[in-house]
Amino acid sequence: MQVTAQQTAIHLERIIPAPPDQVYRAWLDPELVARWMNPGTMKVIRAEVDERVGGHYRIWHADGSGAQIGGFDGELAELVPGERIVFRWGFVGPDRRDGPVFDSVLTVTLRQAPGGATHLTLVHERLDELAAALPGVADKVGVGWDDTLTKLTALLSHQPPAPARHTTPARQTTPDIADLSLPEAAEMLRHQPLARLAYNGLDGFPRVIPIGFLWRDGQIFVCTAPTAPKVRALAARPQVALTIDTDQGTGSTAVLVRGVATIEIVDGVPDEYLDSSSKTMPAEQREQFEAQVRALYRQMARISIEPRWARYFDFGAGRLPEFLRQLVAGG
Repeated sequence: MQVTAQQTAIHLERIIPAPPDQVYRAWLDPELVARWMNPGTMKVIRAEVDERVGGHYRIWHADGSGAQIGGFDGELAELVPGERIVFRWGFVGPDRRDGPVFDSVLTVTLRQAPGGATHLTLVHERLDELAAALPGVADKVGVGWDDTLTKLTALLSHQPPAPARHTTPARQTTPDIADLSLPEAAEMLRHQPLARLAYNGLDGFPRVIPIGFLWRDGQIFVCTAPTAPKVRALAARPQVALTIDTDQGTGSTAVLVRGVATIEIVDGVPDEYLDSSSKTMPAEQREQFEAQVRALYRQMARISIEPRWARYFDFGAGRLPEFLRQLVAGG
């Protein structure tokens, strides 16, 4: 997940282990909506969806004691099956529309991801009115969407495939990179700030360097100055390997990738560089950082890496390399 959060705008991204048509249905089928659209400890006691442009979209919530606490009361503003939903999203209290309503705009975009999964992008904006009236509630919008998307991911991980509604077949990936579709692997690819990149130098000897990276549309992006030694080296030998990991003793996790690099020299500073460098920056720091790098670079090398092989390991959970798994099993 990637989150850019201010009180007036939320931006999140997730890899959902289900095809776009199925994720689309999960937003519009009231029975499915009731199973995941419940931030925190809330419970959905009623969900109504009038599936048409201009149709209503209503969700009633209750707290752990069963007391009604309001919910969402909005309207479907745009429907593009399997691709995009735009909501006029209203926050309401227990009195529903007999009380104050704080309107905003929610846009959900779905794109095909490797392994038949879906790259979901959620943008919730125009939250100014809510932030002015109920700043405590506005501050929790991003956290709430983070939690509900986690529940959506869990739901669709166990959901049988939905009947096909379109004739366009889903793009499938090879088993060699199927691990990249795992939610745990996708989470690391989105949030870890650094990868270790291995490549062969022009002298034939290997190099390993820490570098910022961005995972987007099934590829890994790294950016650097056009004069950096690795640019010439990758132009001659584009085969690379990357490791993205956490160091937590027995609970360590790692994503290993081998792939092929493609280099593009672009004018100015690519968005991929700004996004990869500012994963952990607050918004105001990113603005300052962007001004500095735009003043520094006239051009940059944007390097996209297409995965050809990938593995996800979780040593604490027993997801081990095959040789270790056999060793443990034999012991």
